[in-house]
Amino acid sequence: MPAPILKSQRFRQEREADWSQLDRLLRRIDKEGPAALDDRQLLSIPVLYRSALSALSVARATSLDHQLVEYLESLCARTYFFVYGNRSHPLERIRRFFLTDWPNAAQALWRETVGAGLLMLLGTVVSYALVLRDADWFYAFVPAAITGGRDPTATTAFLRSTLYGGQHEPLSFFAAFLFTHNAQIAVFAFALGFVFCLPSAFPGERARTEAVSAAGRQGAILMFGVVIMLFAAGLLEGLGRQLIVNDWVRYAIGAAMITAWSAYFYWPRSSASDAAR
Repeated sequence: MPAPILKSQRFRQEREADWSQLDRLLRRIDKEGPAALDDRQLLSIPVLYRSALSALSVARATSLDHQLVEYLESLCARTYFFVYGNRSHPLERIRRFFLTDWPNAAQALWRETVGAGLLMLLGTVVSYALVLRDADWFYAFVPAAITGGRDPTATTAFLRSTLYGGQHEPLSFFAAFLFTHNAQIAVFAFALGFVFCLPSAFPGERARTEAVSAAGRQGAILMFGVVIMLFAAGLLEGLGRQLIVNDWVRYAIGAAMITAWSAYFYWPRSSASDAAR
C-alpha cells in the first residue's frame, strides 16, 4: 500500500473518534434541538470543533486524500454555524428589527436625514417662488396629466372640493395606488445612491469595499422600514384623508404622526448587542 494512503489512514484512525462524536452531537441537535444535550455535551462541542479545525489544517497542509479534506470541511462548517450562527426565533428577529435594528439604522443617518430635509425645503421654496412669478413653471414640476385639474387655473371652490368633497374611486384602490407609487420612487432613489457609488465615495476610515458592504446592510434595513412607513402613509392618505374632513382632527393626526415617528427613531435606546444581553 502506498505511503500516502497509510499516512492518511493512520491520521484518520487517531482522530476519527472525536470527529464521530462531534458528528453525532450535531445530528442530534439538527433533529431535537440544542435542548436535547446536557451541559457536558454542549461544552464539549467547542473543544471538538477546535480539534477538527486543527485536523483540517494539517490535512490541507500535508495533502492528505481529498475525501478526508472534504469531510472535515463539511464537519467544521456545520459546527461553525451551530457555534457562531444566528439561531434566534423568527419572532425574536422581528422584535429586534422593530426595537433596535430599524431605529438604530435611522439614527446613524441623522445627518443625511437633516440634509435631505433641507434639500426638500429648499426645493419647496424655490418652486414656490418660480410659480409665484410665472404660473407656467408649475407644469415643470407637476405634469399636467396627473394634476386632476388641481393647477394654477383651478378655483378655490374646486380645490376645497378635492379636500373635503370625497373621492369617487374606491378608497382601498386609492390607498394601494399611493403605496405602490411612493414605494417605487423610494426604491428608485435608494438604487440611485448605489449607482453613483455614494457609499464608496465617502468611506471614512474604512476600505471602500467595507463601506459599501456596511452601507448595503444598513440600507436594506432602512428600505424595509421605509416600505412599512409608506404602507401606513398610503392607508392614512387613501382612507383617512377621505373619511376625516375636520381640519383640527387632521392637524392632530399629523402632529401625532410626526411626534410618534420622531420619538420612535430618535429616542435614546440600547444597541442591538445590549438588547440581546
